[in-house]
Amino acid sequence: MLSFGGFGGSERNVFGFFPEEIFLRPSEGSAEKEYHGYFPISFVLVSGSGYREFSHRDVLGSLISLGIKREMIGDIYLIDPYNAYVAVIESVADFICRDLEYVSRDKVKTRIADKGEVPEKEQKFEDISLTVSSMRLDAVVASLLCLARDKAKKLIDEGRVSINHEAVFAYDRDVREGDVLSVKGYGRFKTDALLGQTSKGRHRVVVRKYI
Repeated sequence: MLSFGGFGGSERNVFGFFPEEIFLRPSEGSAEKEYHGYFPISFVLVSGSGYREFSHRDVLGSLISLGIKREMIGDIYLIDPYNAYVAVIESVADFICRDLEYVSRDKVKTRIADKGEVPEKEQKFEDISLTVSSMRLDAVVASLLCLARDKAKKLIDEGRVSINHEAVFAYDRDVREGDVLSVKGYGRFKTDALLGQTSKGRHRVVVRKYI
């Protein structure tokens, strides 16, 4: 089984199931890269006029408004405020190119991009240093978002907090190094490093916020 979303490190992926003997034959590169071509993924380049900026949310909202189901849309990579590459299931690529006319009230042009022209996805981060009483999920969320512990627990109860893309409802779930923590309405974060404890027993943590 392999997963691929069109971009290296993509979050939304298609799973592919292959016979075992495929992986036993000689390959110059990795088996994963060799079989990326079997995944039904196309890239649509969405280009604005250059006079009005748009965001990831703007592009996604415009695609959803066409009646396209969310599961047909993969990662959206904004290479600048006016251009974005969108990974989509190939069966909807032509439809998008034909019917997508506006993003955030800006007239856009679309075309199916060659896979070779799509740049590697560059993820930008902002580093945040925290000192938390414990590595419990509610404590980390409260410190990270500058909220009272009760408000952090409410976010967890509402299913708005996920770790590694799965909703977590346990307040006492430990946050570990390398975990990706998402809070709907607040953003996405990655626990980059655990730096040990202070003399008072508090935990020093470096968290990277996706921007």
